Amino acid sequence: MASIIKNRLKELCEENNSLQTLWAQWTIDELLITKALNNIGQTFPHYSLHDASHSNQIVTNIERILGTENINLLSATDLWLILESAFCHDIGMVVPMDKIREDWKKTEFKDFLSSIVNDTTHEFNSIAKKYQDGFEYDFLANSGWPLDTLEEVKLLLAEFYRKSHASNASKIIANPSTEIGLNSPRNELLPNRLFRVLGAVSAHHGYSFEDVMSLPKKEVGLGNDEAHPRYIACLLRLGDLLDLDDNRFCPVMLKTAGNPPASTHAHIEKHLSIRHFRMDQNRIEVTAECETYDGYTATSSWFSYLEKEVQQQMMHWDDIVPNKKMGLLPTIGNLDIQLKGYELLSRDSTPKFEVDTDKMFSIIEGSGIYKERFQCIREILQNAADTTLLKLWCDKTIRNKYKTVSFEQPSDGLNPILNDNYSINICIDEIRANDNIVEWEISIEDKGMGINKEGLKFLQNIGSSNKDLRKKALIDSMPYWLKPSGAFGIGFQSIFMITDQVIIRSKSFYDNEVLIVEMNAPNKSKSGNIFIKKEEAGYKYETGSLLKFRFRTKKILNSFSYSLDDENLVAEINNYDFIEDRQLNIDILKLIYQVTKFSVHSYVPIDLIFNGSRINTDYQGFSNSGYFHESGFRIKLIQLSDNSKFGEGTYRSNLLFKGQILETVFTTSFCCFDIDILGFNADEYLEVNRNKLKQSKQNELFEYITEALVSYVKQERNNCNSKDKEYLDAFVISLSSVEDFITGSQADNDKPNIQLGVTEHYTQSVVSASSVTLKLVTYTIKSEPNKNQELEIEKHDDEYIIKVSASPRIESVIFLQNYLLPKYFHGLNISYNKTENKEEKIIEYTKDAKCIIDDSVLKFIMEINRRDRWPRMAFLCPDQYKSLAVENENIGFCEHLHHYLSSSISLIDKNIMVMPFKHGDSSFEKFNFDKLVEWVYENRKNPDTTKSEISETYDKLIAHIKSLRQTS
Repeated sequence: MASIIKNRLKELCEENNSLQTLWAQWTIDELLITKALNNIGQTFPHYSLHDASHSNQIVTNIERILGTENINLLSATDLWLILESAFCHDIGMVVPMDKIREDWKKTEFKDFLSSIVNDTTHEFNSIAKKYQDGFEYDFLANSGWPLDTLEEVKLLLAEFYRKSHASNASKIIANPSTEIGLNSPRNELLPNRLFRVLGAVSAHHGYSFEDVMSLPKKEVGLGNDEAHPRYIACLLRLGDLLDLDDNRFCPVMLKTAGNPPASTHAHIEKHLSIRHFRMDQNRIEVTAECETYDGYTATSSWFSYLEKEVQQQMMHWDDIVPNKKMGLLPTIGNLDIQLKGYELLSRDSTPKFEVDTDKMFSIIEGSGIYKERFQCIREILQNAADTTLLKLWCDKTIRNKYKTVSFEQPSDGLNPILNDNYSINICIDEIRANDNIVEWEISIEDKGMGINKEGLKFLQNIGSSNKDLRKKALIDSMPYWLKPSGAFGIGFQSIFMITDQVIIRSKSFYDNEVLIVEMNAPNKSKSGNIFIKKEEAGYKYETGSLLKFRFRTKKILNSFSYSLDDENLVAEINNYDFIEDRQLNIDILKLIYQVTKFSVHSYVPIDLIFNGSRINTDYQGFSNSGYFHESGFRIKLIQLSDNSKFGEGTYRSNLLFKGQILETVFTTSFCCFDIDILGFNADEYLEVNRNKLKQSKQNELFEYITEALVSYVKQERNNCNSKDKEYLDAFVISLSSVEDFITGSQADNDKPNIQLGVTEHYTQSVVSASSVTLKLVTYTIKSEPNKNQELEIEKHDDEYIIKVSASPRIESVIFLQNYLLPKYFHGLNISYNKTENKEEKIIEYTKDAKCIIDDSVLKFIMEINRRDRWPRMAFLCPDQYKSLAVENENIGFCEHLHHYLSSSISLIDKNIMVMPFKHGDSSFEKFNFDKLVEWVYENRKNPDTTKSEISETYDKLIAHIKSLRQTS
């Protein structure tokens, strides 16, 4: 135990009876707190020692920094504060089980887990995902789960309480018995005020230096003493930082911790790396040698904390030190770190790739994320609409407004409320113009949630908006159709594509504080600086935000492009005469076009004023019409050009995301829809510019949409006429799996009777025939223009011959070919015919189960035998080679030759064989033959087939192919 400070306290207390309570309190606390600190290892077993050995070392470090003469200048109360705070500062790491149980259920702990889940770089990210929503039984099924769970929960609890242990220390010091069962006396012999001072001093070892300077410099001590809380807190911080020698970790405790995380190993190495350590009144210097980058980084960070702390204290030393006779702090000498076996570029960090902020923003600006720069205004409007819907929800739930309006699903009952109370107001005004430049001021005002200082932290950092846990909790409470469309983090910053500075006046819903914020472009002269003022007369403003910026355009652009849909810009051009000396407002009208385009599909009304005149802005609003699917879609069936609901053809359905139309193409056969995606997050499903669905997410979302469409049209069936019902059934079938339809036993709606093109023939008559011959025709020479080349149908007795051009698509024939013919005809007879002006791929569907491949097809296949992608090939297996038939699903990557006949031939339950020669080999010699025979045998369709049969059948096939080559 350090003795100088302790002995000096005892000496002063013995000299003055009024101070003896301090000594009595300390002698009891030294024993009690030492025992209490031993319990820290239960929650923090993988941490460095935070027991009495650490506390004693802090006191020793303070003694080294001060020296005996300066210690003698301190009062007994100051000395008591040093001893007590050295032992009490980590007492907040003692966490009783009842507190853990209570905190585990609290919002703060759930938010803590969410913050780790949202931070994919956090070392506990995968652990937090397991516990965020309670236990998942799939990981509990692991035989080692009880021990794994014990270890993982301890890691999460330690991480959670580490951040609050400083403030918890203050609470425990005030009520030790109540908080942790520590029976340190609290009575009238020592004022409670001194314990509050002790709690503040102890807690500030974990606070910012700015917070430390808020502590009083001088305080009345016990008796005639003066106490100096700010000074003692600074000594505590230094003493704590300087406990960096190589004995901070207990090997026994680490053994009980299980498998410590990577950060623990880094800190162990940090302490073990110390090679030289000097600490006295004049100088602090340390030399370390690390073996890993992680250890180096931890040591470098620790040295940086120490340097910064000493520097900050020195800068404010006159406002800290009780007596100038006590001199200055020791100076920081050489803090040297070596990384064994590696070269370093600087001491501050290990070499690594970093992003240059200016360059990053230039890349965003020039990357083509936005097709044209004025799309950035859409991002600002989306933010305004999102925050408005948040405010609507808060007014409904927190302020208990709009009781008569249902929020169970979108309804047009919300539109009057939005119109009357929540419109977004935009003003665009010309400020000045000279010979070549016009300057405009744009203001966008919403009645949303507003922004406070906490929200600004997320706004200033690209990509960090999803870490705003309070906002996330609010969004989670909303019905999914009302939730904001999501945030990518670069949306707001995109405004700097057209301006250098943005001014925001905002009043927050949470604290009614009004802030004036000046935000500067990251890549300009002010380097992204943000200046914040508090508006004193905040009561004058409504909750929400007003955003203003200036935009400079040329009077006359040298060149430009524009959309004919932009009526205002077209009118500007049509009325412009170059001989007149006036400006041509191309850029500002493009910006206005983005506003009006956004407004058409907005749920929040937008009021636009341009140079004092109102511009018409239609807006979508919420709607009751159509079908609302529980998975998150609002769907409307669009009438076709002939006013029917269903018909022949392929249609492009409109995809929207929260009302804003997308460029992603979603095609449907026989009918057309508006599909508004409401229940999904933008950052997960949309590209950054919000124009399209992410390619990687399209299939997943299309499956959800398909399910919703089927549910919708089935409900519509009763409202359809007989013709529409047939097309509706065909539509439902076309969205199902071909295999499920052809092989399934479900008979409902399996014969939709739809008209084949504009002919007099219908599908039900065709599938009732004894055979159907389908001729897929590709015309190599254009025929007479008046001749119908697209679809011709002949019926001879009980047989149909259908001749259809390979292009364009006729949906009813495609449906017949894909679904109906394979279901009702189980035999195939395929041939090929080529004439001067056309080629025909002829597929005869028969009732028997035979598969016949004409030699004309094999000759056609030989002609296209060229190496495209895969060396191995597969083809339909005709009956004469049925010994070669294999399980279709076991065939790997190869060239499927039957696709050259028609990619839309359904081959469900049709035999497939693997070809014995190499793709592109005109000699048709065996390719990797022994392994092929072995593979076919292992995957044969008929279990009675032998290897010798397989080999002999392949020989027959090869001989036949070669003979055809000789005759062709």
